[in-house]
Amino acid sequence: MNFDDTYIDAPLYAEDALVKHFYDAALPSRYGSNFMVFKHMPSLEEFKHYEQQQKAFHTLHNMTHRRFLFPENEAFTTDVAQYITAQHYDVGSLELYAMLPIEFHGRLNEEVVVQYVDNTLFDAYLAFQYTIDLEHGEAFAAEKQQLFKQQFYESHVMFVAALIDGVIVGTLTLFETPDTIELDSFVVAHAFQRRGIGSTMQHFVMTNHTTQTILLVADGDDTPREMYQKQGYHYCAARHEILIVLS
Repeated sequence: MNFDDTYIDAPLYAEDALVKHFYDAALPSRYGSNFMVFKHMPSLEEFKHYEQQQKAFHTLHNMTHRRFLFPENEAFTTDVAQYITAQHYDVGSLELYAMLPIEFHGRLNEEVVVQYVDNTLFDAYLAFQYTIDLEHGEAFAAEKQQLFKQQFYESHVMFVAALIDGVIVGTLTLFETPDTIELDSFVVAHAFQRRGIGSTMQHFVMTNHTTQTILLVADGDDTPREMYQKQGYHYCAARHEILIVLS
């Protein structure tokens, strides 16, 4: 498995021989919806060209960030790395993991009921997500509500909710293809973290999608990736990402 097998949750706006440009006019505050992906590692001259292109585009559309993803398993050239550091980009990595459902092992919380979000649960799901997203501001939270309403009717997207006593305490988004299920957007309410709710949601997915490969993209600097490995996920690939947020 590689990153080509993962789902990009953003519309493709433009593409050329070197770059794919993703842009969502409805979600200007969301970094994950507005960025560029390099098809091969750029030279410094090439990077500067697309940096200026994205800067102009984002300024025109009132976006205050720049974000780039780079080819998997490739290192920056020395001059590109030095330039990125000098420009004060936040440099991170994304790691792709995969597993077969039968390989999963994680603790379960028996008080948790997990189900797909249907019409009867959707309003409660939206309210839960809005509360979570308010941490990033009212504009961002409102934009995400529109995204959820759009995704709810897309056949390849499914929402999963974990409930305790009928109240949503955690959510998970699934992107489905005939061969894969990609887990995305794990959310557990702060008061219910470290109680096995994430594992219980994953167990629900594994038991309902037994023939598909499970994919997961983790932050390379994030502690939960170690937990994923203990649960049975296998490391597949990594890629650099950089982000700068302008005041």
